[in-house]
Amino acid sequence: MGEATVAGNGESTGTAADTAFGAGAAASLTPVARDVAVVRERAGTGALRMSEEAAHDLLAELATLRAAVHRMIGRGGDLDTPLHFGDSFVAHTLSRKLRGAAAGGAGAAIPVLEQFGDVLTDLEVTVRTAAGLYQAAECEAGDRLARAAGGAR
Repeated sequence: MGEATVAGNGESTGTAADTAFGAGAAASLTPVARDVAVVRERAGTGALRMSEEAAHDLLAELATLRAAVHRMIGRGGDLDTPLHFGDSFVAHTLSRKLRGAAAGGAGAAIPVLEQFGDVLTDLEVTVRTAAGLYQAAECEAGDRLARAAGGAR
């Protein structure tokens, strides 16, 4: 196991094991994000296609996942507050460690959830592109804009 280091104030700065989960979760998302980017590129070139029906089903699932992630991130703001376990070395150390695990560096829970939300957004773009839903949405938006501009004259 990793050894704890001691800061100038005598408090433990933690061990490698303390950050292993968060760092592992963040590191695990990196290859997934790369793979999604490759698939999105294939969808953009037309090499990957998806039916609109399948796309709508998948988009509904992705929306459910993204909503859950955003709820967790929203609740996470409560985690980034000092915890009051008392006024002792142990209480301050525990508070700092829990707060760091929740909202600290890149491997903390909230940043990992935000990174996961970004991957879900990329997946949504990929699905929409593969099903040709972006083109349809762009045409529809253009038609609405033209009608609105024409009606304003």
